[in-house]
Amino acid sequence: MISPGGSDRWMLFSKGDMMRQLPEGKKIEACRICGGKLIEILDLGFHPPSDAFLTQEQLNEPEVYYPLTLCCCEVCTLAQLNYIVPRETLFCENYPYETGVNEGGIKHFKDFADEIIKKCSIKQNDFVVDIGGNDGTFALNFENHGCKVLNIDPCGLPSIVKVWKGFWDEDTGTAVKSKHGHADIITATNVLAHTEDLHGFMKGVEVLLKDDGVFVIETPYLDAMIDGLQFDQIYHEHLSYFNQYSIQRLLRVHGMDIWDYEINEMHGGSLRIYAKKGIETILTEKISSLSIKSLQEFAEKVKQLKKDLIRTLNNLHSINEEMYKIVGIAASAKGNTLLNYCGFDRDTISWITDKSTLKQGKFTPGSHIRVYSDDILIEEQPEFALMLACNFKKNILKAVREKGYKGKIIIPYPEVHIE
Repeated sequence: MISPGGSDRWMLFSKGDMMRQLPEGKKIEACRICGGKLIEILDLGFHPPSDAFLTQEQLNEPEVYYPLTLCCCEVCTLAQLNYIVPRETLFCENYPYETGVNEGGIKHFKDFADEIIKKCSIKQNDFVVDIGGNDGTFALNFENHGCKVLNIDPCGLPSIVKVWKGFWDEDTGTAVKSKHGHADIITATNVLAHTEDLHGFMKGVEVLLKDDGVFVIETPYLDAMIDGLQFDQIYHEHLSYFNQYSIQRLLRVHGMDIWDYEINEMHGGSLRIYAKKGIETILTEKISSLSIKSLQEFAEKVKQLKKDLIRTLNNLHSINEEMYKIVGIAASAKGNTLLNYCGFDRDTISWITDKSTLKQGKFTPGSHIRVYSDDILIEEQPEFALMLACNFKKNILKAVREKGYKGKIIIPYPEVHIE
């Protein structure tokens, strides 16, 4: 059983103990866009990196925990973590996320690429650079259109398009320009939020992008995260949480501005920005209801949600602990934030399923729950399954029901309920 304070395993660690375990990282005191003062919003405690899945042998080795606290700049409203884990620790050779294993994600990026091609009048042989392109799923759509493409990615995953291995910054942008020339289009999907040096990132874009080129960003939308209580968006890879105002502030420092933008449902709500050099845009409509007060209210609701979720799982176990098995669906980074914040481990969640073969057979960081393929969900038909990737909830629910899973599914937010 889990108490609201966390599991016994969690309580064995004090903050002092964990701080002594930390390898080199750094705490920041000022906003990474404007240098403004940071106000603490939500302290989620100490977590291991959410994508640091463990082998059986690694379960007996020390596991490193880092502070995970959401703050907000009182000047430009950029929400951000105040402790930065070294990028080499997070985005390493065994990075387990693959864009191409999710059918909903594949369709999203195909539709996204088609929109860019039409909106930006992309022609054959135009040069498209995708920053942080993972396995090349997004960039392949431009290659199929006849474009020259380059995927910039540090993790060494097999890529279905030409890849330049490395982190993105001004030096990388300069090197790519020297070898391939200026880019007509630069895309950055779910990568700007991962970036520590936001101005170094933008300098790389400045160097590589043609004067009449387009820089396209897609990133989780802060306002949607707040409205939907999506606290699992918060993990060490996600250093920044943007809305239109904070992105515009960053772009303007580097001689760019928003040409167009839209909000879509990807990842529970994403902000898509089209930016150009040498323009100035006035966002006349009300772009955000965000305030320090609304963020603080979000934090209080998240704390209550944690209690509600723990209570729900405890109640299900207490009905008949021997017969009622609770498992997890989708071994996502977001899910690991939820598991570790609530103190869930193998005593609460028996096992988790995931499509990715890179995660199957491994154990979740912190909670040490084994990951299996989705087949076990159909074979064993556990009574309850906790959804651990609500950003793909519709697609996952449809898939598991079509495969024949008959159990009930626990949805953790915006309010805990069972479907």
